[in-house]
Amino acid sequence: EWRAGAAPECMIGELAYHFSEAEELEKALGYSFQAARQAAAIRANPVARLWYNRTLDIFGRMGPTRAVEFQSLWLSVHESLAVVLALMGQYDEALSNYASARVLLEVEAPSADQALRLVNLYLQIADVHEQRGEYDRAFEWLEKGREYLDENEPTIEMAQIYFFEADVYRHQSRYDEAVDRCQKSLDIASKINTPEGQHIIGRAYCLLGDIYLRRGDLGQAAQCCRESVRVYQAIGDLAGQSNAYDNLGNVFYGLEDWDQAGEAYHKSLTMRWEIGDICGQGISARHLGQTHFERGEWAEAASFFEQSRSIWEQIGEPLREATTLGELAQVHLCQGNWTEAQTCLSRSQSLLSEIGSEEHLPEVQVAETKLSLARLALESHSMDEARTYLAQAVQTFEKLGAQAYLAEA
Repeated sequence: EWRAGAAPECMIGELAYHFSEAEELEKALGYSFQAARQAAAIRANPVARLWYNRTLDIFGRMGPTRAVEFQSLWLSVHESLAVVLALMGQYDEALSNYASARVLLEVEAPSADQALRLVNLYLQIADVHEQRGEYDRAFEWLEKGREYLDENEPTIEMAQIYFFEADVYRHQSRYDEAVDRCQKSLDIASKINTPEGQHIIGRAYCLLGDIYLRRGDLGQAAQCCRESVRVYQAIGDLAGQSNAYDNLGNVFYGLEDWDQAGEAYHKSLTMRWEIGDICGQGISARHLGQTHFERGEWAEAASFFEQSRSIWEQIGEPLREATTLGELAQVHLCQGNWTEAQTCLSRSQSLLSEIGSEEHLPEVQVAETKLSLARLALESHSMDEARTYLAQAVQTFEKLGAQAYLAEA
């Protein structure tokens, strides 16, 4: 497989362009892929998407006979592009690239290494379906991955499958099944004495913390989150620690302990700045915005929500930007800034329409947006419009059993 030569980061794109124009396609291929990975590493998703597509164009110019010599790289491009597209909410395109990767991998009697790579590919496909709310399809792909594994053999891949199943069950509010799958993931990972095994243990405890939080068992949730922090600290995993602290902040948020919630979120944000996790920074900033909002600190809440929104715009994650705009609109509503609130909500609705993804948002988020739109309609004395939005919100909140939101509606 071709390896790009050493070059200053700022020159990678220029070299890719130069060699492409000179029809030195092998060199262009390597530098183009390197430029894509460089952009993806800093979550510059639109730029990464551009370079991955340019890399695929180079494969097209090579022709199938010559391109097949670089099959492993070809496969990596499709997989990496699919990850970026999923982050951007472009799920159909992501699945299309995963399908192309499958064509390159799904050969008769694949080798052991190919089989494990297929399992990981199926896990990624399942993750996309989960993000779309297509839970049955997610389970189908997890089951396909299981077919390549021995249930009695403790492997990272089997632990991951149980972890992903737990995550899907969590989204379905099937918490007993989610806890069961998390425990199975923990049982397998505990038999794998490697950093990868410890990483799965940290993730499983972090997920358990979120599940217990959703069930209202905040004491158990806090215990799991702290255990997750401990595991990640032992292996020096700052990314894992930041996620665990973020979940711990969510527990304190549920307890309405705003001081400890803010402290945990700030720890998470600091670590994410340290490791350059831009997406994580957006998440932590949003959570800090929510904490200040609950304390009635409108200026601080707006500042953190805007910081989060800016990150989602920068890295090309329109779903998250739309959601954060809805929360920023709530701050403006509390301040009586009706024009600013309407601007945020209009932009949020526009983003959702552009990507056609409103149906894939968690229902409670959509209903919250309807509630905000109803408030604005009331302010402008558009009573019929307000009734329509409120009826839609009530229907969803009743379905989900979200009593606090339902009472407000």
